[in-house]
Amino acid sequence: MGEKLKILIVDDEQDFRDYFEYFLGRELGHDVIMANNGKDGLWVVTNALEEWSRFDVIISDYKMPTMNGLEMADKIRKFDNDIPIIVISAVLEEPEEIKEALKNGTINCFLRKPFEEDEILKIIEELTETKK
Repeated sequence: MGEKLKILIVDDEQDFRDYFEYFLGRELGHDVIMANNGKDGLWVVTNALEEWSRFDVIISDYKMPTMNGLEMADKIRKFDNDIPIIVISAVLEEPEEIKEALKNGTINCFLRKPFEEDEILKIIEELTETKK
């Protein structure tokens, strides 16, 4: 993953946002923007269209206050079907609404927390390679 990516992290847990900012931003050199819930993430995506053109990938928590990750992804799909969206969660079993979102293309990938850095990097690389 040599190319610098524009990545949006949406998670209500500050520690998790900090982890991604450090790992993807400082260590790997990607542009990382963060939002603390789906509503804020949606706002960032719609406003980024004017400033940044678009994000290369969105990584969002599933369960958050105000608007969850699937609700945000569903709203994003109304104006952008191409941006890869990864939803992450600590749930033990994959909920039916996640399975449905994967099947209908609302999200591209579901990943359980905790996960290995190599695992998320491989997913990001696969999803961003298919766009080129």
